[in-house]
Parts: sequence; C-alpha cells; structure tokens
Amino acid sequence: MKGMSAATTQPLTVEEFNRLDLAQDRNWELHDGEVVEMPFPLYVHRLIQVRMVALLGPLFPQAQVVVECPFQIGDSDQRSADVAVVSKDRSEAASQKGILEGAPEMVVEVLSPSNSVLELKRYRRLCLSSGTALFLVIDPEDHTVDVFTQGAKGESYTVGDSVPLVLLDVNSAMPVAQIFQGIT
Repeated sequence: MKGMSAATTQPLTVEEFNRLDLAQDRNWELHDGEVVEMPFPLYVHRLIQVRMVALLGPLFPQAQVVVECPFQIGDSDQRSADVAVVSKDRSEAASQKGILEGAPEMVVEVLSPSNSVLELKRYRRLCLSSGTALFLVIDPEDHTVDVFTQGAKGESYTVGDSVPLVLLDVNSAMPVAQIFQGIT
C-alpha cells in the first residue's frame, strides 16, 4: 500500500490574515488561526442588534456601544461581536489602532442558523478568558437571553425577566421583553 501525503496548513497569525487578498464582498474572521467566512445575517438579527444599541446606549453613557465590533485577541484571533460595550478609553485606543485589542467588556451575540453550539461555547470561553465581564446570547426564536460571567454558570432570562447588567460602574437591569418588542 502506497503512503498517502496529506496537505497540512499551519494556523495563520493575525499579521498573515491581514495580508490575505480575501473577497471584499464577504465578511471574514480569524478563529484560532483559521480563516472563517461569516454568513450574511438575517433581517431579524440586524433588528435585534439595533435594538440592543438603543437599549444599552443610555445604560452605559460612559462607554461606547458598537455593532459588529472588531476585536483582536492574541496573535490568532480577529473577530467581530454582534454588539459590544467598550469603555471610552479602550474605544478611543481602538479608533486610533483600527481594532479593539482584547475582548470587549460586554459581548452580545444574536443566535442565527449558522451558529453551532460548540463554536459559540468556544467563542464565549475565549471572550470570558480575555477580559469580557458579561457575555449575552440572545435567542430570537424562544425570546430568551442567556447571560454568562467570568467563573459562573450561565443564567437564562425569559420575557417576564430583567437581565442584570453590572459593568463599568453601572448596576442596572434590562427587561427582556424590550429586546423583542415589535421585532419577533
């Protein structure tokens, strides 16, 4: 039996990723050194992103709330959070550099058909181990918000609940019903 040769590829660094000539009409991220094409989001996904900015902005006046927030962790991850809350200082530094270094203080992800449970779990762990204090997962189908914090198990909130938001000197809550009102 003849030996088979397998093509091996090394994980890319952020520097190598940024030099790639990728199609400009698509969204690309670097996940643990692997180039990943991100699918085009559904309309409801965008509506929830806009709603989250409208709800979080007034709650965090001393921070920046960003849709599709680009951030970099280490040398092998360059991603974009659906919605992020970032301190003013870090936001100003990111504006100068072109990307946020480290994970945002809060990451909000809206579930979509392209999310796999395993990949979302890896992403959440990466963010929480890299500076994210609150990681929210919004499910437009069952109208829930799962909230994860560093070193704690996730808590699930439904339409009758309010999500506690303790971050950046803010201690507030956001009614889950407000996220979905008139959208889904």
